[in-house]
Amino acid sequence: MEEGGGGVKADATAGGAEWVQCTDVEDFVRRRGDELRAHESLYNLTWDEIKRARKAGAESKGDNLFFVYGRGDEGSKPSAHATLSKRKQALLVSEVSPSEASALAVFLISEGVRDLKRAEVSREAAPAFAESYENATGKSHEVEMNQGLYEVREVEMPDLGGGKMVVAQEEHRESLHGFIGGFYRDALPQGQPPSKEQIDGIMQRVLSDGNAYLWKRQEDGEVVSMAWVIRDSPSTSSISLVFTPQCHRGRGYGSRIVACLSQARLDAGKTACNLHTDLANATSNRVYVRVGYTQIWEFSSLRFS
Repeated sequence: MEEGGGGVKADATAGGAEWVQCTDVEDFVRRRGDELRAHESLYNLTWDEIKRARKAGAESKGDNLFFVYGRGDEGSKPSAHATLSKRKQALLVSEVSPSEASALAVFLISEGVRDLKRAEVSREAAPAFAESYENATGKSHEVEMNQGLYEVREVEMPDLGGGKMVVAQEEHRESLHGFIGGFYRDALPQGQPPSKEQIDGIMQRVLSDGNAYLWKRQEDGEVVSMAWVIRDSPSTSSISLVFTPQCHRGRGYGSRIVACLSQARLDAGKTACNLHTDLANATSNRVYVRVGYTQIWEFSSLRFS
């Protein structure tokens, strides 16, 4: 195994357990499926990677790689997993201990993954992963954001004030364009916001899919808030791009659209809805709690350079 910087500090095995790569996406689902199905909200992003890999073909030798951590004994269940997009060099890690995270970093290096750009790791284990990866590659890292994952199974509906949720249509194109740009400016204050052409592309896709929703005020019919269904797992929906322009904030529009969209997905047969938040934004976190969401996980978004 190659070493760089200060050298590798952790072994890829611990107590007989080790990280291994699954041969394809169906092998991964066979090994990890019970846990994924039992906690769909927790693993909503993993379900999205599974969907992408299945769409690309049964073999996950394309963009997506899948890994599990366990003893490897016949019939034994893995205790953790990770997925890697080779195209984006982006890693997604399940809830792991610091020692499992360090072992994952060592394992990835042994597999030749030395150009990782991003990783999402449970908050407790993120420092151990980053240190082991840095020691082996000499890459520095920063915590881009600490995020919370929230779930709701029973919505606490606020007073709707006579307004209503509507599906975004062509007639809303101008408002939608401004909302999308505003969301990314808020979400990526230090990053590069999407260009007008990129926003147009995002908007066209969401209008075609019918997954963007707007809150329409009763008194004048103006649309004042936005939320999207960004992904689905078998039994859950993930809500994102929640945005209210500054001039309309503090009036409960965000709470109303999130509550109504969540309830609509539950009424459509989903058992839960989930969403990710910036833990530094106490206001938005309170909004979600007020309509019934509870936090189920915290993780750190790491960026390597």
